Amino acid sequence: LSTMRVLLTELEYDTADNKTLNDDIKLLGAQVERCKSTLQNIVQNAQSQRDTEDTAIPTPEFLGQLLDNWRSLFPEVQVCLTLGDNVEGTALKNTLSLAHALMNLLNNARAVSDVLDIDVTREGHRLLISLRDYGPGLSRELLEQIGHAPLNSGGGGLGLGLFLTHATLERIGGSIALSNHPEGGSMTRVLIPLLIGDEYD
Repeated sequence: LSTMRVLLTELEYDTADNKTLNDDIKLLGAQVERCKSTLQNIVQNAQSQRDTEDTAIPTPEFLGQLLDNWRSLFPEVQVCLTLGDNVEGTALKNTLSLAHALMNLLNNARAVSDVLDIDVTREGHRLLISLRDYGPGLSRELLEQIGHAPLNSGGGGLGLGLFLTHATLERIGGSIALSNHPEGGSMTRVLIPLLIGDEYD
């Protein structure tokens, strides 16, 4: 980006007598600056996440941060989050891989639906996240393939991201299950281990 900025500055100077071209170059320069600023914010957020990696975080706080970050990328999507009363007082291990896994699921749902429902409750020592979209649903073949191998191009965009999400959740002792909702769309159910007792100070 720094190299592009230098080249664009030189081109801006060289095209001073061509207003149309000069304006286009100035626009490109502004876009490069915005891209640079966005990347700097991503790096800062990642560093902040690493600083708290593997520490306990209250579940509502973790989910709130996750959705705030995701909504900033896709503000046009309507997300309805419902937290069960039994979620209060629980905690998760704050890991970047878990956040990425859940964001992958949100991205997949957004690709087929601009309205998402998220219900969160506690089941014993695990957190259950149910994500419903209002898209066309999933074929039987796709449901049988999910989690066993990266999906081919017929997976409607699920692909490698969902396969890696499945692997991430298995690694931390969680699980994922996809099904079609009886009233339309698909349902993704994610189980994540909660921190218990001395694990959550």
